[in-house]
Order: sequence, then C-alpha cells, then structure tokens
Amino acid sequence: MSERVTLSVLLICVIRIGAIRANQTGSCVDPPRLQNGYPSITDNQTTFAVNSRVLYRCNPGYIMPERSVPFVNCRADSTWSLFRFSCKGKSCDHPGEILNGYFSPVQFTFGNKIQYFCDPGFSLIGPMFRYCQVDGWSDRKPVCDPITCLEPPIIDHGKISSIIQQWEVGAVARYLCADSYSLIGEESIFCTKTGEWSAEAPKCKVVECLRPDSIPNGQVVSGYGSKHKYQDTVTYRCDEYFEMVGKSTIKCREDGTFEDVPACKPIPGCPQPKRISNFMVHMTLKRRYRYGESIGFTCHRGYRIVGQNPIVCKENGFFEEPPSCRLAQCDHPPELPGARIAYSYLRSFRIGHRTQYYCLYGYQRESSAPNYITCQDNLTWSEPLFKCVAKDCGFPEDIPNGTYVASSHSFGSIVTYTCDVGFVSFGRAVRRCTLQGWTGNLPICQRVRCPAPDQVQNGKIKTGFRPLYMYQDSIRYECDAGYQLFGSSVIKCTSNSTWDHQPPTCQRTTKEPSKNTEILTLLRQSIMEEENMITEERKLLAAEKAALEVLKEAFELIDIAC
Repeated sequence: MSERVTLSVLLICVIRIGAIRANQTGSCVDPPRLQNGYPSITDNQTTFAVNSRVLYRCNPGYIMPERSVPFVNCRADSTWSLFRFSCKGKSCDHPGEILNGYFSPVQFTFGNKIQYFCDPGFSLIGPMFRYCQVDGWSDRKPVCDPITCLEPPIIDHGKISSIIQQWEVGAVARYLCADSYSLIGEESIFCTKTGEWSAEAPKCKVVECLRPDSIPNGQVVSGYGSKHKYQDTVTYRCDEYFEMVGKSTIKCREDGTFEDVPACKPIPGCPQPKRISNFMVHMTLKRRYRYGESIGFTCHRGYRIVGQNPIVCKENGFFEEPPSCRLAQCDHPPELPGARIAYSYLRSFRIGHRTQYYCLYGYQRESSAPNYITCQDNLTWSEPLFKCVAKDCGFPEDIPNGTYVASSHSFGSIVTYTCDVGFVSFGRAVRRCTLQGWTGNLPICQRVRCPAPDQVQNGKIKTGFRPLYMYQDSIRYECDAGYQLFGSSVIKCTSNSTWDHQPPTCQRTTKEPSKNTEILTLLRQSIMEEENMITEERKLLAAEKAALEVLKEAFELIDIAC
C-alpha cells in the first residue's frame, strides 16, 4: 500500500515539473503602457520570451524618482510584472519675484503655468503667462512699471503749487491764482490709475459782484461790503413775525451776479385759544401767538387730558382744537383668585378710591395684609398685598390593604379609596375636603371570606381544613377506600367570596382499578388542577381590570368636582 502512495506522489511531481517547463516556453506581447513614459524597444519587436526584461524611459519633461528600477519582466504565465516606478513631472526652479507685483498659482512642475499681476498704480510690461518647460521657464520675467499721467495743464493767470518729475497714480496737482483772480473749478486734480487726470484744470478769472439788494422786513447779518469776490456769501434774517422764502445765504457766482435774494413774508398769527376747565398751562398766556408756537396743558389732579396736547398755531391763523380735562377714573377692579369684590355695584372709581375684597367660602386670607387695592394717579390699580388661598386638608390617610387617588388636598378636592384584590371595602369610598377637614371615616378593607363548603359523602378533606376560609385559601379532598373521586380534588376561595369549583363526589367502584385506570385518574386530576390555575389567573386579571375601571371613574368624578 505504501509503495502505491509513493508512486502517486512521484507521478504528481513529474506532471507539475512538466507543466512548469511547458509554460517557460511561452511569451509575452505588448509591454504595458506607462503614464508619461514609454518602453525602450524596437518598432518591429512584438513578442518577448519568458524572463525577458523591458526597460522604460520617461517622456521629455518627466523624470523617475531616485533608486527606481525601470524594468518589467515577462513572467512564466505570459503576463508582465507590475510597475514599481512612475514618471513624475520635472520641477522648475522658482520663477523669481517681481517688484510691485506678484504671480499665481505657486506650482512649479512641468506643464504648469503662472500668471503675473501688478499692484494698483502699476502696469505689466512683458509676458503675462510663463510655462514650466523641459529646459525651465519660458520667456523672461515681466516688470511692473508705475502708471503716470502727462504733465498737468498750464492755466492763464495761475500756477501749480509744486512741480514733480513724474506724475504717478495718486499724485495731486494743486492750482493757485494770481492776486485779484478767483479760481473757477476744482482747486486740486489727481492722477488716476487709468493714466488720466481726475478732472479738467480750473480757470483763473476776475469776478466781482456788487452788493445785493436789501429785503423788506429783513436784514443782512453777514457779508457786509459794497463789492464781493467769487463764492463770497451774504446771509439774511427776517424780522419777528415774518418768515423767509428762499435761501437765507446767497453766493457770488462766476458771472458776477449773486444768487436770487430771499423774501420775508408775514407769518399769520393766532389769537389766544379758548379756555378749558380744570387745566393749567405750561407758559404765560399771550394775546397773540406766532405761526408754529405751541401751548401745553396739564389737568388738575383727578382729571386727565383727552385730545391733542400741546396745540400749535397753524398757518391759517388758528390754534388746533384744545384738549379737554375729564374726570379721571380707573377701569373696573380686576377679579382675584378665591376672592370677590365687596361692593360690586359701584361703577365709578376715581383716583385714590379703595376697592375691598373678601375671600370666598372655602378660602382664607394668607396674611394680615390690607384686603384692598387703590386707584393710582396713572389710572391703574395697585398690586394686591393679600391673597385668598384654599383651605388645605393635608394628605389623606392611607388604609391597610388599599390605595387612594386624589387630585389635590385643597378645599373641594375629592379622594377615592379602593381595596386591593381579595379585599372588600366597608364604609364610604369617597371623601371630600371641607372647611372641617376630610368628610366621613376611613373605609376598612377586610379580606374576602368564603363559606364552609359542603361535606363530601364517602370522602374527607385531606389538607386545608380551618374554621374560617379567606381569599386564596384552598382545600384538597380524597375519597375513602373503594370510592373514586369525580370533579376537582382542589377548590380555592376566590375574590368574590365563592369557591372556584363545587366539592367533588366520591362514588363506589365496581372492581379494583387497574394500573391504567389509576394513571388516567392521576392525569385527569393533573389536568383539572392546571385548568383551575388558569381559571384563577383569568379571575385575577378580571379583578385588576375592574379595579382600573373604578380608578377611572374616580378620576372622572374628580375632574367634574374641579
């Protein structure tokens, strides 16, 4: 047997060696493509023997990292080995900064370009773009020359305050006129970034304006003199009870004339307004008032102003309709929680009036603070210093074997008691919080009792006998010898004071029970006990559901009472 295994192993080895030798006789075709590179082979070479090697070179502008092995091998399975090298773009040197300019972006690899920009006030001279090539950057760096304006214009009878060699962007030319000449136009012009001046040059001209005419019902307040130069001003003011029509200040213009002279027209006056009762004015009353004057009013204490205040003398010669002083009173007193207004029939509440309150039945004052509020000068009621709080009965007492539900323990609230499952209540289940406390006595929860079951003829109680039977007590029966038990051998006292089953019966057997009969009897008893337990669980669930219904009705009763 071992010899056969050895021969099989030798045969497998011979087959594998033969396969390897057969593959070595294969070849590879079309060397793989290299990004940014190429294989160094002749154009007519199309096949390559196993284990042959092909050398790769990079395209112009690309280089391989140091220590790269730029070869691929034809493997025994006629496939090429993977690249373990790559061709990356050659880096150009820093292109160099330019004065008064900059370039972007900062990428210096082969094929990328940079763009040059000049600072404001400078223009680019030379190429805007440069490219990273095989032999370095294309073209030369550009330069940023300052933008200049031509010499500012020369004007007659004037000069430029300062002369500079080169008028670059932002340079200012300021003009001055000879004596007795006025400068017409912009005093200063500046060189803009477009190489143009910001405005035309001004002119120097002799301008002389004669004194303007005087105005009736007015006077000159500044600019006296018989002659005026360009841009000189004269200011007027109207007499009392007159108003000005036009500009109060006029200028000497380039053509030697002044702007239009204003006029003063009478202001319509208003007679003293009619008097109103229960008021005071903020100023001394006059017989006549100027247009625009106003009068303010204040009412005596206990009265308030209704209408426009102050009133103004209008252009039509009459005052606005004066206000009136009406009796000041507060609105109806507010309703307060747990309290009632003592004299609810009152309808007038003057300043200083006190409205008293008394606490409702079931409520009492929390402190000895005054039980009134006052109508204040601002026609609002003062804040109440007292508070009527509901009578507090305290928390209801707990009961053994029961629980209670209460909305609160203040006056008028209701507490509802319920007994636990298996217990029955004796007494009133609902109590109410009154001025004397909680009504009635606490209910008592007593354990449910079941009556003593009937005796079983020809049988007896095996376990569970006691004088009194309470909730969940159980009794187990057995029959006398020669009698067979029919029914449930175990009965249990339930929460409704009844037994869950009738006592069983014991009947005489006609013959000795066989072994199978005894087994069947035991199985029946076991099944009946299981059914009793399931029935009892169902009754417990029903009792819990009934208790929840009682709680629900109690909550609804509490909501109605509140």
